[in-house]
Amino acid sequence: MMKNILIGAIAVIGLMACKQSNSNGAFTVSGKIAHVQKQPVFLYYLPSDGNHPQVLDSSTLGSDGSYKLKTVAKEEGLYFVSLPTGLQAVFINDNDDITFNIDSLSSRHPEVKNSDATTDLYKFIGTFIQKDSVIEASYQQGQQGPDSVKATAMTNVQGQVKQLNDFIKRTVSESNSPALIQFALGQAASMQMMPFDDLYKLASDAANRFKQNNGLATMKARLQTAIDDAKPKTYPLVGKPAPNLTMQDVNGKPVSIADFKGKYLLVDFWASWCAPCRQENPNVVAAYNQYKDKNFTILGVSLDDDKQSWIDAIKKDGLAWNHMSDLKQWASPAVETYQFDGIPFNVLIDPQGTIIASSLRGPELEAKLAEVLK
Repeated sequence: MMKNILIGAIAVIGLMACKQSNSNGAFTVSGKIAHVQKQPVFLYYLPSDGNHPQVLDSSTLGSDGSYKLKTVAKEEGLYFVSLPTGLQAVFINDNDDITFNIDSLSSRHPEVKNSDATTDLYKFIGTFIQKDSVIEASYQQGQQGPDSVKATAMTNVQGQVKQLNDFIKRTVSESNSPALIQFALGQAASMQMMPFDDLYKLASDAANRFKQNNGLATMKARLQTAIDDAKPKTYPLVGKPAPNLTMQDVNGKPVSIADFKGKYLLVDFWASWCAPCRQENPNVVAAYNQYKDKNFTILGVSLDDDKQSWIDAIKKDGLAWNHMSDLKQWASPAVETYQFDGIPFNVLIDPQGTIIASSLRGPELEAKLAEVLK
């Protein structure tokens, strides 16, 4: 799950904040970069408007790896020291003279002086990586072994994700650095493990705390846009009889949606090649395990075109319910019949065969099933 926390946050948030110790905004960052050859060194700024990072200053490393960079900033924000060889080390300009010593072999553990916000930033990064690694280990455990082991692992994942989200919420609520707050929110958004509504509330509360902060105001607006874009449009088939589909299961036998009339049925449209589908599967597995004995089941409808990839994904993700596919990918009649243009997508059908909900993911799926399967 953890790929590159610095790059991931840079991609999601160009940030700035409101605190500045120097009245004219000038600041200097200097130090030494160990285990690198003499080469150019650059100071980048991450703008809050989402544009590409801007080069503000450059120099050449001394023979001992020393450097000194300076610029003028309107507000506190996120900056990074960068080398052509790929090093990127992020820091916060909460003081006008910051010492930032970096070991290129371990850039996540810099020596920081005169920047409390940067020190807190790397504490956040270290804890985030540790918690994310625990989640990844549990997720991998859930991809193998008997169903009981998989179910336990997926339950652990849910609890560990909650612990990570709680840590992010504490950081956002308690930090006095708007730039660190934006970094934390941006990292949560890039990892897609916290509902957008929760992220928006955190950003909104932080923006109210730092009313003069342009970066937080920008993030709040962007999250609102993301929420609006993510909201499912009114699904035209809700309240109508579910159209029947018949395809073959993994063994070549015909399966139909109509076969499951009399049960609550979640028809889950997905594919082995769909990364968001695979990321959502642990939530679907957890829902299935919780409600499978309460007149509820799932029918997976795959938009794969390769049978072996489809079968392998079912096994790897522990999807222990019925599946069918015509192996036509987007040319499948299911796409037009059920009127969707992206996956994962699902519909919930009641025992009478009527569609009662659509696009249920994560907590929304659990909440809807809890409502109807009392």
